[in-house]
Amino acid sequence: MKLLDTARKGDVVIVWKLDRLARSLRQLIDTTAILNERGVDLHSLTENIDTTTPSGKLTVHIFVALAEFERDICVNG
Repeated sequence: MKLLDTARKGDVVIVWKLDRLARSLRQLIDTTAILNERGVDLHSLTENIDTTTPSGKLTVHIFVALAEFERDICVNG
């Protein structure tokens, strides 16, 4: 994905909807993790998620936690 190749610290990725950034929840989590590691923020206009704000960061962390919980339930029964 060219976005991940060019995004750098201090950038803000703006998307219309989160489904424009990734095709699955797993891909979305992986992509947001990569952006976070690089110091790149995310702003989704439709979902009103903006990781430059504390509430936006919390929302992303909740998504990640729910996905990990779901994965653990599927793997561990």
